[in-house]
Amino acid sequence: MTRSLTLAALALSLTVTASAQTPDAVQDPEMLQRYQATITPSELAGHLYVYADDYLAGRDTGEPGQRFAAKYLAGEYAAMGIAPKGTGTASNYGLAPYLQEFNLERKTLASMSYSATRDGENVLSGGAPAAEDAMIEIIPVFGTPGTDTEPAPVVWVGDASAMDGVSVEGAYVIAAVADQAAMQSTSTRLVEMGARGVILPAAPAAAMLQGMAGRLMRSQLSLANPDGESGGAIYITGMDVASRLMGTSTATAEAFNEVPVGATGA
Repeated sequence: MTRSLTLAALALSLTVTASAQTPDAVQDPEMLQRYQATITPSELAGHLYVYADDYLAGRDTGEPGQRFAAKYLAGEYAAMGIAPKGTGTASNYGLAPYLQEFNLERKTLASMSYSATRDGENVLSGGAPAAEDAMIEIIPVFGTPGTDTEPAPVVWVGDASAMDGVSVEGAYVIAAVADQAAMQSTSTRLVEMGARGVILPAAPAAAMLQGMAGRLMRSQLSLANPDGESGGAIYITGMDVASRLMGTSTATAEAFNEVPVGATGA
């Protein structure tokens, strides 16, 4: 489902409409104090009571409350005489010129299942929604899992710094990352190299993983991609699951580091 969202662009309007004749705070040191004096508790309360009111229902993105909030801001800008810098088309005294429209997609994961084998033996199976109190062991955290009807190899690339001769095309790739910043950059690079998906082992408590899994079935909003899906999904899993896929005797980073980069046999 695709929705259209409108936002009022305050920062853009204030920046663009400043004219060359308007002095800045360096040229007019008292300007800051004069503008500060116009901000009063009663004025702030008037705006905040509107925004915090139950009528706006939390202002969830794309919902009626959020749209009302955007138009409320646009109306205030118009009353202040701020020149509109949005992308909407002017119509009489409407607020469209203060608004920017763009498309969002709302997606819901209906179900997910997975399985893996090593040396002909099943080492992993499950899915969402989970049966009874079963653990969900592989959790997509970015991107949309694809529908795979054929098995794909699992490849270990370490921290992805030494991958000479290692192909990740069409494979599920296990990568070790040190922090969140590395997680995003490394995963994006591997997906661009053709990985069907990137699996990131982590060592959170089982309850934390299940908490993340509990959010799987909720709908999510994202910017609409006119070119359709691009690249594979990024998954989080526990160290024990990664150990099963890699065939190590222990689920530790030290044991993983002993495994040469390349296909794991899973």
